[in-house]
Amino acid sequence: MTWKNAYEIDLKYTDATFRANFDGAYTFSLLFRNSIVSSDYSAPDCISDAIKLTSEGEELRNLLLKKLPHISIQNITLAIFIYFFHDDIFIDLASTNIKYYRIR
Repeated sequence: MTWKNAYEIDLKYTDATFRANFDGAYTFSLLFRNSIVSSDYSAPDCISDAIKLTSEGEELRNLLLKKLPHISIQNITLAIFIYFFHDDIFIDLASTNIKYYRIR
């Protein structure tokens, strides 16, 4: 993975649909990041079906699953969704079903 700053990520991803998906998903990840949850909260089983990861995200999830075997794949997936990007975007925005989680 080659590290990218926000400007380089902005230059790499220019497609209008991608940007719209990015804006919605990133805003939603910020909502999770800034939420207060109980200490016994656990991500639902369906989260791994709704949130799809890029190859970089999969690599990170596999590493975390090995290092933290006591944490569920759902909780690790949610944590990566909240983290969202570092070296590159970890969330496959074309395949992630953000609408599934929107408040109705």
